[in-house]
Amino acid sequence: MINEESFRSWTLQLCAFASVSGLFLAWAFYLRGVCHRFQQNFRHQTSERLSRSFIFLNPDRLFALNLAMIALALLVVFALSSRIDLALLAALLAGGLPAYLLHRLERNRRRAIAQQLPEMLSLLSSTLRSGASLGVALEHMARQISAPLGQELAVLQRERRLGVSLDDSLWNLLHRAPSDGMHLFTCLIRVSHANGGGLADSLTTLAQVCRRRLLLNAKLAALTSQGRLQANVMTVIPLLVAAALFAMDPALMAQLFTTRFGLAICFLVALLLSLGTWMVRRIGRPD
Repeated sequence: MINEESFRSWTLQLCAFASVSGLFLAWAFYLRGVCHRFQQNFRHQTSERLSRSFIFLNPDRLFALNLAMIALALLVVFALSSRIDLALLAALLAGGLPAYLLHRLERNRRRAIAQQLPEMLSLLSSTLRSGASLGVALEHMARQISAPLGQELAVLQRERRLGVSLDDSLWNLLHRAPSDGMHLFTCLIRVSHANGGGLADSLTTLAQVCRRRLLLNAKLAALTSQGRLQANVMTVIPLLVAAALFAMDPALMAQLFTTRFGLAICFLVALLLSLGTWMVRRIGRPD
């Protein structure tokens, strides 16, 4: 027969097992929901940003590739250093790599559109002076101008053929390719379409303004190139010095990565270098 003490022991063990199992299942369902929301958010943002750049890839495959990169970075860094904190940092950097690449891709596309905009405005003004309507002129621009601006104009014309109003299609164009020149162009088309006026002369003036702005930005970039180069050099020099000291005395420099004080110094140095590089680049960036 089972005595009272054994019964209490089995009851306590059963309750403990049920509590741990319930907590584990609760955390499993919570993490499943978090992963599902993260996947949905990643799929939505990646699909939208890739479609704006006219790159048609499967977001689910990109998500699987991103997870594989995170797992690979985690395993490789942990196998080489046996440090879980460095492995988690590497996994975090690998997880943010797709967002950084998409940001660079969008920024380069916007710059290319800004470079093509003055030429498009001049050609559009000439086409309007020849007697063509605005719709015919925009259709001609969509065929004449190369990508990426030609792709945006082709999407605008496709929306017009599907019944989208001119104001909405211009707003969508500005949303896909935001810039100061594009904002002025869309406002000019809206005002001319609503109130009339000499659209060709206004487009010619706007083309001249955009060219002067691009020329001013190019001059500013040339004048600030030395400062940006100095920022890059001053960022690399501490890393090269640290690498040289590590090669000369590995045991002494290893304390930077094995002690809390050393890790705090590394974090502070990385923060100050990043802040200084950002400030120098921000000073030389045209507004």
